[in-house]
Amino acid sequence: MRMVFGLLLILGFLGCNKEVENNTKLELTVLDQNGRPAEGINVKLFKYFVQYIDNVSEMSKGITNEKGIVTFSNLDTIMYYFSPINGCLNNYLEEIRSIVLKEGITNTITTRLHQTAKVSIINNTTNTYIISFNGISILYIGSKEKSVTRNIMPTGKVNVRVEQQNFSMFPIDTTFIIEAECNSNESIVIP
Repeated sequence: MRMVFGLLLILGFLGCNKEVENNTKLELTVLDQNGRPAEGINVKLFKYFVQYIDNVSEMSKGITNEKGIVTFSNLDTIMYYFSPINGCLNNYLEEIRSIVLKEGITNTITTRLHQTAKVSIINNTTNTYIISFNGISILYIGSKEKSVTRNIMPTGKVNVRVEQQNFSMFPIDTTFIIEAECNSNESIVIP
């Protein structure tokens, strides 16, 4: 009887030490500019928005298959930012660039690639500004920031608006057009 009790006790401890398998996954489908699956695209997964914007310190990466799909496994139930990049093609102009995962399932999302140009904004003032491209507010530059460079400007004919955000008797609100090309470097200087 003692032997049976001892065996049951040992089996009980062994049963309690099992780790629960993490089935939380992200299945990301990447589409090209024409809406077709994009094969061979490098995709990075980030935990923090700043890392996503600066394209540094990814927590995982993968490459899309022939169906444009990449899967990330063993994830936590937090918000992740995803970044597919191939040359000047990326998802920086998409509205949805992040997802909060639900536990224990394969979470699915689709994103589309767009061509972008690099833009450098130099702030020679002590004011804050919102920068809009084609009517969409894309970038905020604070009063303490002197310059910001991001690969987020759409290509083609781009309507750029620089709008001052803090109080001023004569606030700056300027609109102009830039012809941006894939991988070009554009500059906006705020006097």
